[in-house]
Amino acid sequence: MKRIFIVWSPAILGLFLIIVAKFNLYQFERDAIDIHTMLSRELPILVAGGLLSIAIFFSSFYWLYKKHWSIALQSFLSSMIFVLFFIVGGAIGASYLNAT
Repeated sequence: MKRIFIVWSPAILGLFLIIVAKFNLYQFERDAIDIHTMLSRELPILVAGGLLSIAIFFSSFYWLYKKHWSIALQSFLSSMIFVLFFIVGGAIGASYLNAT
C-alpha cells in the first residue's frame, strides 16, 4: 500500500497543482492576490512534483529489471500524468493571464 502511494504521488501532486492554479486564478480575477503570491504557492508544488516525478520515472526502469510489470507501468503513467497536469495547469494560467 505504501509503495502504491509513493508511485502515484506525482499524479496526486499534479492534480493538486491544477486545483491550486484554479484557486489562484479565481483570487487573481477578484484582485485578491498578485502574480508573485500565485507563483509562491505553485512553485513548491511544481518543484516537489517534478523532482518526485523524475525519481519515480527512473525507478520504473528498476521495476522493469525486477520484472514487476505492474509497478513499472504505474510508475511511468504517474510521471506522465504529472507532466500532463503540469501542461494543463500552465495552459490554464497562461491563457488567462494573456487574455487580461
